[in-house]
Amino acid sequence: MEDKTATTDSEKERKTRRNKHEVRHDLLSSVGKTLRDHGFMNLGINLVAKNARTDKNSIYRHFGSFEQLLDQYLETRDFRIQLFSPAEEFLLDDYKDFIKQILLEQYNAINNNKELQQLLIWELGELSLRTKAIAQRREELSKVILKQFKSFFSNISFDVNIMASILTAGIYYLILHKEHSTFCSVDCRKEKERIIEGINQLVDLLFKSMCNIKKQEQIAINGLMRGLDIQLLSELTELSLNHLENLKLKISE
Repeated sequence: MEDKTATTDSEKERKTRRNKHEVRHDLLSSVGKTLRDHGFMNLGINLVAKNARTDKNSIYRHFGSFEQLLDQYLETRDFRIQLFSPAEEFLLDDYKDFIKQILLEQYNAINNNKELQQLLIWELGELSLRTKAIAQRREELSKVILKQFKSFFSNISFDVNIMASILTAGIYYLILHKEHSTFCSVDCRKEKERIIEGINQLVDLLFKSMCNIKKQEQIAINGLMRGLDIQLLSELTELSLNHLENLKLKISE
């Protein structure tokens, strides 16, 4: 005959006395643990409650609903700090090294943090007000850095926002894809140093290209001011006619 007085170890553990603040803390921490261990697709109320050593009724008592628990979790996890450092702390004498630092900080922060990886998957997998708010907060912080970049690149025909978005998105995708397969024959689980070197090389190439463009533009400006034919200048500098027309407008202003 079954002994109804017997309880499992997990039931005993669940009944361990905790005050409401401890229960709330454990539930919030459990969301992160569930993300790390099981992924966004398995982020359910029962598993979160189990990892917090309680039941789902406790979630309703302390947060009102599972959705409100998730909202509270996102508000208490400021992942922006791990993605960007405050730009005001840096003296931007060397923009090339600073851009490398920003990109490498993002790569290391995301690559070493499964919880953060799942947060990004969450953003992509669920179109909701909560995930949009996370993305918007990160966007607001990135504007501070992009504003400083634009001041440096203002005299060069170079789209900072597009280049930054392509480089950053590439880093995100390589990391989020690494558990599925290689990408362009690169095993992103094992070839961290190769990826870091690739990021450095890309930034070096971008700056080398920008220096060349700046030299070409200066030659073109000198030629335009002397009345040289715009078609001839295009052939000499390898700048497009549209590019030269824009330079011409700047000179006339």
